[in-house]
Amino acid sequence: MIGVKSGISEKIKNIIFYIFVFVILVVLSQNYLLFHAYAEVFSIVIAAFMFIITWNARAFFDNRYLYFIGLSYLFVANMDFLHTLGYSGMNVFQDYDYHANQLWIVSRFIESGSFLIGFFLIKRKKWINTTFILIIYALISMVFILWILVFNSFPTCFVPGEGQTTFKIISELVIIAVLLLCLYLLRRNRSLFQKEVYHSLKISFILTIISEFFFTVYIDNYGISNLMGHFAKIVSFYLIYRAIIKMGIKEPYKVIFNNLNRKKRELERLNEEKIQLFSIVAHDLRNPFNGLINSARFLHEDYEKLGEAEKRDFLEMLYASSKKLYSITENLLEWSRINLSSTQLSPVKIDLDEILSEAIDYFTLMLNHKEISVRKENFEGCTVLADRGSLSIVFRNVLSNAIKFSYPNSVISINCLKLDDDIAIEFMDKGVGMSREKMEQLSGNLIKSSQGTSKEKGTGLGINIIKKHLELNEGEMEIFSKENIGTTVRIILKSGESI
Repeated sequence: MIGVKSGISEKIKNIIFYIFVFVILVVLSQNYLLFHAYAEVFSIVIAAFMFIITWNARAFFDNRYLYFIGLSYLFVANMDFLHTLGYSGMNVFQDYDYHANQLWIVSRFIESGSFLIGFFLIKRKKWINTTFILIIYALISMVFILWILVFNSFPTCFVPGEGQTTFKIISELVIIAVLLLCLYLLRRNRSLFQKEVYHSLKISFILTIISEFFFTVYIDNYGISNLMGHFAKIVSFYLIYRAIIKMGIKEPYKVIFNNLNRKKRELERLNEEKIQLFSIVAHDLRNPFNGLINSARFLHEDYEKLGEAEKRDFLEMLYASSKKLYSITENLLEWSRINLSSTQLSPVKIDLDEILSEAIDYFTLMLNHKEISVRKENFEGCTVLADRGSLSIVFRNVLSNAIKFSYPNSVISINCLKLDDDIAIEFMDKGVGMSREKMEQLSGNLIKSSQGTSKEKGTGLGINIIKKHLELNEGEMEIFSKENIGTTVRIILKSGESI
């Protein structure tokens, strides 16, 4: 309810503002020169503020369109100021009485042209070069000022007693056509604007078109069409000013606070994971260390008394404990790297058959020990776009889990499926599978490790590592499992054919 009241209050404020401005303009229109100066100065102040806000909030702007428009309004304000000084009766430029309408047309061309150019910059990956934009606009403004005020050679736009020239009318129609195109482009790009900003821009464009229409049909610089045109112009300027205020000041602070809250939640998550991680590691490290110490002690103290078979058993225990410690340490280091630092990836086109073969070779001893075979299907010409090292870590962790939970003398099938623009790699084992409760635990970042079919232990870090690396590679993971039947892990990545 509070939000609704706030929204109604804002609308009422705007309506009161528009009525106030309109009444002031009507009252001032009794002295048309005063009315014109008031209307133009009002617009100039708004335009100048647009530039000031844009310039000072440039570090926060993420909407290229509004940023570009905000910069351009400095030069619109400059031309409108000169137009105001050149208006008939101001007596600033006494040598020539046609400057006001000429400067008006130039100002409107700069304004509408900026609206249009902004749409070609909105999706540009590289940020706008502010210095370059300001220099270009300054040069364009200087050329037109010299053309109009110094050389007096710009086409005449209005002749007292006769009205607007053909050049002026055609120019206004061209400006209207440009604004109609801007309306079309705004609608096509509406997803890039917040709802409130989108509607402010849309209404502003419509009012600017109405304003230009009034300035197309008037025959007297002091007529009613001129008055209505200026009113529409003021409101259109104000609406764009509101859009820039929202994106340049209100939204950046909202974004800053949202980012701070997100960082806070992320730190809380990492702290919770760290505590859980230390608990898991402390427990899981104890057994392999005990195995190492006890095996090494027996070999050291009773080496001469032990038979060859007993020595071999102790050596196998040493090997198994060392390998387990290495696996825990490797996963711990990888978890730390991807969670506590900024990992940079280099996506390249990768042959899946090649990288999977490397992962399978890595687990040759484990596969042989459990007498598990791996069958690959449909990998001919199957490529993905990903970071090679990162993808290798994903495949090794997925395959490690498949081996761990597969029954001895079983088969792990790995299939490649070509989707529209993606590739799906499915790892299917015929192992213990997972219960519904266990599947629900997978949504967390750390899960309690379960023993494998040969009593293998883990740290519970594997799922976290897989998720993080897939996220960095813009990939996804889906898991399907039935208890005592098996598990299918589907990895979805961008196809290498998309580059």
